[in-house]
Amino acid sequence: MTFSNSIRTFATSTLAAATLTMMLLPTPAQASIFSHKKAADASLGGTAQTVSFNVANRSGADIELRAGDQVMTVAKGQTLPVKLAVGTRITTTTASDKREAGSIICEVSNTLKGNTVVLN
Repeated sequence: MTFSNSIRTFATSTLAAATLTMMLLPTPAQASIFSHKKAADASLGGTAQTVSFNVANRSGADIELRAGDQVMTVAKGQTLPVKLAVGTRITTTTASDKREAGSIICEVSNTLKGNTVVLN
């Protein structure tokens, strides 16, 4: 009887230790959250991913925007198709009654792909 109790105790503690170890180890899904593939690609000189989307001007005046080094004007009531690298910030170049000069309109990301940014 003493021998079987010690085996049962050993088996139970081994199972508990194995379960605890599995709970504390990161799974591949959890580890992927910390992936730095984008940063590694940029540092290796990889090509920047570009996104195509539209910028629509629904305000009463022309709007001049800057995307990186590129300056673009969106005429009132017009829609301008753009293709920019992910991470590029689009800012205003002149002040208006709704925005200060240098205000960030948006930062290009994959979620903009095929969509329209509307400026009022």
